[in-house]
Formats: sequence, C-alpha cells, structure tokens
Amino acid sequence: MFGNGDGSFQAPVDYVTGARPGYFALIPPANGAPLQIAFVDGISGDLMLLPVTPTGVAASPQLHLLSRAANSVAAADLNGDGFPDMAVADGSISVLLRQPGAEFSAPVNYTLQSGSNATAIALGDLNGDGKKDVVTSGPGAQSTGTVDVVLNNGNGTLGQQRSYPIGGNPGGSSNTQTSSGLVTGDFNGDGKLDVAAAFSQALPSGAAAGGISVLLGNGDGTLRSAVNYSLGNFGPLCLVAGDFNGDGKLDLAAGVGTNFLSSRPACDLVRQRRWNIPESNHDSGWLARRNAYCVGFRRSQRGWQA
Repeated sequence: MFGNGDGSFQAPVDYVTGARPGYFALIPPANGAPLQIAFVDGISGDLMLLPVTPTGVAASPQLHLLSRAANSVAAADLNGDGFPDMAVADGSISVLLRQPGAEFSAPVNYTLQSGSNATAIALGDLNGDGKKDVVTSGPGAQSTGTVDVVLNNGNGTLGQQRSYPIGGNPGGSSNTQTSSGLVTGDFNGDGKLDVAAAFSQALPSGAAAGGISVLLGNGDGTLRSAVNYSLGNFGPLCLVAGDFNGDGKLDLAAGVGTNFLSSRPACDLVRQRRWNIPESNHDSGWLARRNAYCVGFRRSQRGWQA
C-alpha cells in the first residue's frame, strides 16, 4: 500500500509471487539494482527475491536455492562494501553477499555450535565495532529454545558464537510451525543493543502458553540471562519493536494465535484449510480459527508491563 504522507494509505496492490510469502526483508536499491523484497516461501522454504520498480510495479520473483529449507531472512551490509547482503535462518545460517551488480553470491553456510535449529534471524551490532552481527533463535538440542549470537568478522564471514537459553520453543522446527519472532533494540536505554525473542511452550495440561524472553546486551557481544514475560495461553507468531506510546522507550508487540503449538497433523490441517476454502470464507473459516491478537508491552521503571 502506497502511503499518502498523512497516516493514510492507498488501496493495496497485489502481486502474484507463485509462492506463499512468509517472513520478508526489504533490500534497498544499490548500484543500479531496484528495491527488492526478499521473502521465504512458507510452504517450500525457498528464498525468493521480488524486484520492485520505482513506480511500485513488481517483476517476476527470482529463486535462490539453499541447501536447506529457509524460515526467515534479514538484510544489511555485512562486509562493509555499502551493498545490502542477506542472512537466512535455515536451520543454520546462510549468508549471501551482494555482488557489484544486482546478483548475490552463492550462500555460505554456518552451523550453530550449540546444536540449535535456527528458525528466526535478526541483525545488529552487539559488540559496538560498527559491524552487523547475526542473532538467531530456534529450538535447541533438548527441545528447549535458545538465542544464538554469531559475531561478524567485518568481511562478510561469521566468527565467534555464543548461545543463551530462553523461556520456551521459538517454533519453526522442520518448517511445520511459524518461527515466533526475534528483534534487536536498546530496551533499557543504556546505548547497548539487546535482544527479544518470542517463544511458546506446552503446559502439562496440554494447553499452549507463550511469552517473550528479553536478553539485555553487555555491549561486548554477550547477553545477560533471559527475563521471561508471559503472553498467557497464546503462542506468538511474530514480534516487532517500536515506540508505540511516544515516551522515547522501545516497546514490543506480538501477533499471537491459539493453535501455535498444535501437533503436526493439526498444523497441516489448518494450512490445508486455508488454501482449499473459498475466498469468501477466509474471514469466517481459517482466520477465525487462528484467533490472532496483538499484545503490547511497555517499559517502565518496574520492568515490562502488559
């Protein structure tokens, strides 16, 4: 939707991608290449690039093959050449460096030493050296969730890794669940980048519960232990950070659903239902079952509050 500059937007313009777009990142124009939308196909796990002209017209999407199915993607200049690169969570981390033209190099893969399965990804300078580092979240080796920090060497290669447990499973395992969401930001106002990761967990009763783990940064590439905030009986599906009340402090908002921790057959059934029901029934069928909400947190002197 094109913005009118007054807080309102024009009618949406749809573009057929040939896939079901999921998590996406905007790649700014560079060296004659147009704006591109990098997104992950939520069914196949393919990484796609959708070029967009200055008039807002999208061309056919371009497929980038990875060794494993992708779950999420982020974009930033990782090697200091002024061109935006891509980092993809596909169980591990795949880095695709932008070439002088519009193309990207073949992906270079980095396995997480923690044994975790990276499903969400974010970029930010966690050690204050001016280089974007990589942060992932995903299910750990013992069915628990972790946040993993992988420092950037500055030349597009990744180096030292550290792993931190969080309050539950971030989702995205085996591409049967949506990854819960992961963001970076200065949440305590000390000038050091922090990390927030959403998660879900199964209760002994069989019900689902969700929350957000906040890991404050020390400014040297390390994080403090996670502090967990409950979302009640809702599983988070996405997470964003922003100053929603204008007080100069970063807040968090999560989109959540009640069926996030469904077993694989139930999860597949929901997906199948989405594609098979008539268009006129979307709102009363699949979307009603998904039961999505937006839950906001604000930061105060006493910590995070609902």
